[in-house]
Amino acid sequence: MNSNYLWSIQPQYRILVVDDQELNRELLIQLLESIGFEVQTADNGKKAIAIWQEWQPDLILMDIRMPVMDGYSATQKIKNNSTFPTKIIALTASALEEECSVILATGCDDFMRKPFQADELFSLMTKHLGVCYTYAEAFNSTESSASLLQLDNDSLAMISDELLQELQQSIMAIDLDKISKIVDRISQENQLLAQTINRHINNFEYEHILKLISLT
Repeated sequence: MNSNYLWSIQPQYRILVVDDQELNRELLIQLLESIGFEVQTADNGKKAIAIWQEWQPDLILMDIRMPVMDGYSATQKIKNNSTFPTKIIALTASALEEECSVILATGCDDFMRKPFQADELFSLMTKHLGVCYTYAEAFNSTESSASLLQLDNDSLAMISDELLQELQQSIMAIDLDKISKIVDRISQENQLLAQTINRHINNFEYEHILKLISLT
């Protein structure tokens, strides 16, 4: 799990998370608040504009595909009517270069493809806001991704039913602290499998993990 913290001698940064998926919003809230950011959320572009006008966030994490008002329209309205500078990083599931070009042309300052790693997000926040972090020893293994297991039904079958159920419940409850403790317990039984699960957690692939657990 993430072990970064905001360096204390800097502004209190405000981050607006805009995503129509509740799970995605809650995960980003816990991730960002755990290291010291102030966070508010919206589930569509229209609400995002209202919060932006009232709260004046330093940065917006803007999902592109949403109901009511999508990320494209919200970004254009914010950038065209901005009375104070707000950086916008688009979140997209598309791997098409053409769409990423459209995202930037719309006015977004940068973009991330889903799923993304926490460190990628933190790096972009440093790039666009100048955020500084302190670093603690992380759980992440120095092993390369190629050395990790393929996370599938067979690999999850190595875990006891009790641990699998606890992992499922903690993910559904969006309890990051409990998820971390369960992964530590899995590590005692199978370190390589725990590293593999942790990689998927850091990539925000919770729905993928839940789907595999339900089929195991």
